[in-house]
Amino acid sequence: TVELPAALEVRVEDSSGDLSVEGVKELRVDDSSGDQRIRDIGGNVKVADSSGEIDNKQIRGNVEVSDSSGDVVVADITGNVTIPVDSSGGLSFRRVQGTVHIETDSSGDISIDEVNHDVRIDNDSSGDIRVSGVGGNLTVAHDSSGDIDHRNVLGNVRIPASKRDD
Repeated sequence: TVELPAALEVRVEDSSGDLSVEGVKELRVDDSSGDQRIRDIGGNVKVADSSGEIDNKQIRGNVEVSDSSGDVVVADITGNVTIPVDSSGGLSFRRVQGTVHIETDSSGDISIDEVNHDVRIDNDSSGDIRVSGVGGNLTVAHDSSGDIDHRNVLGNVRIPASKRDD
């Protein structure tokens, strides 16, 4: 255990083993293997991860996660959430005050609930997409396989024609 002042911006480089960080100003994590538990961060969080579960909650800023393998849970976020790439594992987003943008998801289900603004999924290769409670628009630009279920989207819904219930 390492205790640091809450006003610090922290960068963690970890090659193996579980990691838990809470109560710092901002956080950047470069991790090769092991689960991550991130809580109560006062600003932005950026994670690059090769393997392991990622659990981000109570972040008062933007969150960016690039992940190769393992489930990603993001909840109680005051900013935006961006996923440049997720190779395998499920994605779960709950109670996001900003937008959610998933650029590339190769496999695994996507679950999104209670997002105040837009949700955009550029490319989803496989797995189901479930979206509920979006205050803005929902856009799924490309989805190769799996179902898309959306409920309570206040803005426009744009999904591939092959996925629509006409």
